[in-house]
Amino acid sequence: VKYFLLSIPLALLCSCTQPVVQSELVNEVDSFLASYTETYLGLQAKSAEADWSLNTKIVDGDNSNSKAYEEAEGKVAEFTGSVEVIEKARRYLEGRAGLNDLQARQLKAILYAAARNPQTKPGLVKARIKADAAQTEALFGFDFKIDGKSVTTNEIDRILEEEDDEQVRLAAWNSSKEVGKGLKKGLAGLVSLRNQTVQALGYKDFFQYQVS
Repeated sequence: VKYFLLSIPLALLCSCTQPVVQSELVNEVDSFLASYTETYLGLQAKSAEADWSLNTKIVDGDNSNSKAYEEAEGKVAEFTGSVEVIEKARRYLEGRAGLNDLQARQLKAILYAAARNPQTKPGLVKARIKADAAQTEALFGFDFKIDGKSVTTNEIDRILEEEDDEQVRLAAWNSSKEVGKGLKKGLAGLVSLRNQTVQALGYKDFFQYQVS
């Protein structure tokens, strides 16, 4: 009986301690998520601005927008894929029993983003960003032509949708496909880099990463 009575305070102590520990974990994770979100949104805003310029302000022979995009996106990658972020997110998820559902989902999203930019493979990530920028620049800077005359993609779309003359439509169709010739080689390299990048965090390839 004496030993039973002695065990009661210990049991009560354990039951009181566990919620406190869980509460501390929840607060720590909340602090981490808030800090991550604030930093990420700031970096992502600059990356989105650079991406917009890369898509819309392409000048032949001027690669300043491409460089600006690589720098801005590189900072996003360095943060989201940092070893510290990956290790913290994994550690918190290991104690997921003490987390709420929203916290667990946010931590999983952070690890998902990290898989695209793992700083355990910084060279691969940097090469992938550079390849992304080159493909975007090649696509949006391409000079589409019909019968030797430069045309916009909107003009090509209009011809394909409205033109009755089959020869004119065929010329527009062929013009729309010309850009693919220049992108093919770069795209193959980009696919390889994307696959290698996500493999660093356990994905088979970029396709598996996207559908996971």
